Amino acid sequence: LNIIVSVILCSLSVSHGFSFFIDAGSEECFYENVSQNESIGFTFQVVKGGKLDIDMRILDPNGRVITADKRQTEGRYAFTAESSGSYAFCFGNAMSSVTRKIVDMDLEVGGSFEEEYQPASEDELTPLIDALSQLKDSVKRIINDQKYLKMRDFAHRATNESTMSRVFWWSVFELVILFGSGFFQIYFLRRSFERSSGI
Repeated sequence: LNIIVSVILCSLSVSHGFSFFIDAGSEECFYENVSQNESIGFTFQVVKGGKLDIDMRILDPNGRVITADKRQTEGRYAFTAESSGSYAFCFGNAMSSVTRKIVDMDLEVGGSFEEEYQPASEDELTPLIDALSQLKDSVKRIINDQKYLKMRDFAHRATNESTMSRVFWWSVFELVILFGSGFFQIYFLRRSFERSSGI
């Protein structure tokens, strides 16, 4: 029984999901302590602000860049920690001089496969361990897909709101031009009639 409980506990992972602001011209970094051989899953989505793009970098504990992408709207990453320490997940909004952006981020850190299988030393538990591992992977994929779809929904909603706002202000601008042209024509015609009457 103790062995079974140990296997289940080792299968658990730590997950963080939150939204945050990034001011124009600034960079925000988030740090997570990870042990060697642990799996890391990371997703993000720019949900509001400007062209919905952001610069992103992932750095290992030694400051080495694992991956870096420019002007991304969304991203999904998965890798195994090669060394223990604090991993940095940095977002840069240097391309914007005015616009502040909102980013949705989800970070999941799970145990290594080696650690998960170490407690299973009895032959009769091997099928159970295999089933638990497959179940854990399936659940993680489903959760990640749900979070990813939620992020995309937020992004589409923000795009629709931005489009509706632009259409509204463009309509206001057209109305102003239309009324301005009408008033100018009326004023011009009145001036013409007044000059004709004076003659």
